[in-house]
Amino acid sequence: MPPDRPRDTSAARDESLAGVIADLHGLRPNAITRVEGHGSVNHVFVASSGPERFVIRFARDARRKDEYEIEAWCLAQAAAHGIPSPAVVTRGTAKGVPYLIQTFVPGASGAASGGADRWTWLARYARTLHRVDVTSAPEGLFSRFGRDLPAGWSAHLEYNVEQLTPTDPLIRLGVYPLARQGQFRSAFHRLALTPLNLGLLHGDLSPRNLILQPDAPPVLLDWGTAATGPVPHGELLSLLRTHHATGEPTADDLSRFAEGLDLSLTDDRETLLDLLTLGALDLVRWAIDYRPTTRPRRRDRPRLSVPPPKPIPDLAKTFTARPHTSPRGGNLRARRPAPSGASFRRV
Repeated sequence: MPPDRPRDTSAARDESLAGVIADLHGLRPNAITRVEGHGSVNHVFVASSGPERFVIRFARDARRKDEYEIEAWCLAQAAAHGIPSPAVVTRGTAKGVPYLIQTFVPGASGAASGGADRWTWLARYARTLHRVDVTSAPEGLFSRFGRDLPAGWSAHLEYNVEQLTPTDPLIRLGVYPLARQGQFRSAFHRLALTPLNLGLLHGDLSPRNLILQPDAPPVLLDWGTAATGPVPHGELLSLLRTHHATGEPTADDLSRFAEGLDLSLTDDRETLLDLLTLGALDLVRWAIDYRPTTRPRRRDRPRLSVPPPKPIPDLAKTFTARPHTSPRGGNLRARRPAPSGASFRRV
């Protein structure tokens, strides 16, 4: 009979740290279980303490600074605005690793359901979040261009236009060829002339971040990619990138979500493409300016490093979804002024 396979020492160490965190707050868990398939930047454990259960999240990379202040603020704002959310029990640092403890929410993952209403709920929550006043938000939620959104957005665009020179280091890195600079310059000038609302973005509005409950609205999870930026357009960008790379979400789901945001993948195509282009270029520029030896994740910039940048793809291929006509008729940005005090994160 073959000997038992030795337990992964890193997994045992992570579980041990989860236990230490639970003990620090008197939870006295009788069981600690890793949650698989969740948390690309965090370890996620469920600690059972008698009839109660708690979620313990801590950074996979111990070198990351404590950013749970942002998540705690966002969770509180979501709950205050009527979005069902886990409650924050506490946050802190154990053995140099930042952590967050939340209440456990029972239910089924939205990823396991194929219902179209998942996207309806996500769009409804997004519209609510975009109205949140971010004046009191932690500094980390804002961009490197400052807390003042209009001024910061203008500076953001101007900075990226100014970098489009024959000696742009992104050309040498193979991010794009010199021949495309005119295309990028035109895109950024269009954005400067486009009236965009700016506000709070969840950053990862996906069915996997919903917990479905019978006879109750779904619970929204995971504020690890929260940001501030163009709303509602910003909520679509990560989904469009994922669709372009993997085909998920489906074209129909993308269109349904866009409709719920009062956007159209047809009418707003140019603006979305311009924002995708800006994000793809600025991703690498941030890394060069602030972490010259690393490259940040697109979904989690500027917090983590990733492999060297790849050439910018033909983002126009992203828009393969069938056209839909918004039932509300028209575009959100034409009817609603930008929320007071809104801003955007490092995008």
